[in-house]
Amino acid sequence: MITKVKSKKVKISSKGQITLPKSFLEELDLDSNQFIQIVVNNHKIEITNSKESIKDKLKKLVNSVEPKIPTNLSIEDQLDQAKQDYFGNKNL
Repeated sequence: MITKVKSKKVKISSKGQITLPKSFLEELDLDSNQFIQIVVNNHKIEITNSKESIKDKLKKLVNSVEPKIPTNLSIEDQLDQAKQDYFGNKNL
């Protein structure tokens, strides 16, 4: 996957705030009132969509866990089965 580098000059307000260009927000799949992760790394600012970062961490965690009982079910099917086993006999 080839990523095109985008660059834009923005002004820092008197309160130390910057406004991210709309095209950048769209590229990161961000909307208002969402949180982002900002990191200063080697004199550069890196901005990450926190939602995507959490999804990536969860995927890594899920893929690192081996089931106790071998199964051919997908992780989604295993989760559905676990929910059914747990909640199936309970009155909600």
